[in-house]
Amino acid sequence: MNSIMLPLSTSINVPPKEAPVTKPRPTVSVGLAVVQRLIPITARAYLRALALASACSVVLITVWELADAVLKSMASELMIAAAASAVGAAAYLVTLKVTWPDDFRQQLEFTRLILRGDRR
Repeated sequence: MNSIMLPLSTSINVPPKEAPVTKPRPTVSVGLAVVQRLIPITARAYLRALALASACSVVLITVWELADAVLKSMASELMIAAAASAVGAAAYLVTLKVTWPDDFRQQLEFTRLILRGDRR
């Protein structure tokens, strides 16, 4: 329990706030149901579309956590977060390029088009 000090040196015990209980949500099945209402897609094609981002995200999180653990005693928290984020982003891109080179090229071209803008 936390205690609050009052001006007259009187203390009151305040019970800690409890976190609200949340129910787990089935995200993939709900997402697939929503997507299937908009476009005809099979579960296999949907999972294949998610595989690219999911695999790269797992690598990003793993590398981020490793960098955080290695740098924990060497630098400030802000520097650790910045370094771990940079290393994680690089690992994400390397995983994308090695595992799905065609998709990587398409995303790179799309990014170039967006950054260039309309140059007529």
